[in-house]
Amino acid sequence: MKHRVLYVLLIAVIAAVATGWRVDRRRLAERLEEEVEREGAISSSLSAAMFSNLIYTQLDTLSPEEFAARRESQLLTNTLFLWAHRDNAVDRTLVEQEGYKVRVEQRKGLISTAGRSLELLDVATVDDFASKLASARLTKEFKAPALDADGDPTSELVGSIQLCLDHHNYQSLIAKYDLSFDETVELVECTVRLYEAGEVGMSELLRAQDSLESPPRELSEEEQSLLDRVREMLGQPIVAPADL
Repeated sequence: MKHRVLYVLLIAVIAAVATGWRVDRRRLAERLEEEVEREGAISSSLSAAMFSNLIYTQLDTLSPEEFAARRESQLLTNTLFLWAHRDNAVDRTLVEQEGYKVRVEQRKGLISTAGRSLELLDVATVDDFASKLASARLTKEFKAPALDADGDPTSELVGSIQLCLDHHNYQSLIAKYDLSFDETVELVECTVRLYEAGEVGMSELLRAQDSLESPPRELSEEEQSLLDRVREMLGQPIVAPADL
């Protein structure tokens, strides 16, 4: 009887230790996650403040031409840096507090920020970006990995730049209240490329189809081909204008 009591007590102690260890480990994991997030926020704030201080210092000390050259180099560096770390960005749910989940969309933020940098560079096409990159005075750390053996942007970089341009143009166009038909066609083109890249879904593609199926004028050959492509992507039969 005595041994049985000791055995039960031993099991109870082991269970208590295991439970305490699990609870403590969970608390440590939560605390570590909070500290990592807090340190990341602090680092981002410090970086933003230091960059702002640098900008205002340069405004006071550089000529307009020198500042413009520095500005372009920095924007190109921003774009290449974001591209270089594209595989490290994720979209995930971090924590849940009081019933609310905190969503961190790093990948979408990366694409959006790169698109804004390209806009500030006055880059509207991949060729515009390639031209600016070719003439930029950047360190090998940023420039070499982005170029192929012929000195042209790599296919991966070209694809990323086009994605950022499409995403930025798409967001700008859908924010407008009243689009011209030419802008509508541009929006459909962006939607098609973003759909192929997995950045928008079927509902966006259906809206693109609707916008082309009731045009204010007769579609050109290129516009009709675009509509046919959307229909094909949706798994619908191609309808000739004469059959409508």
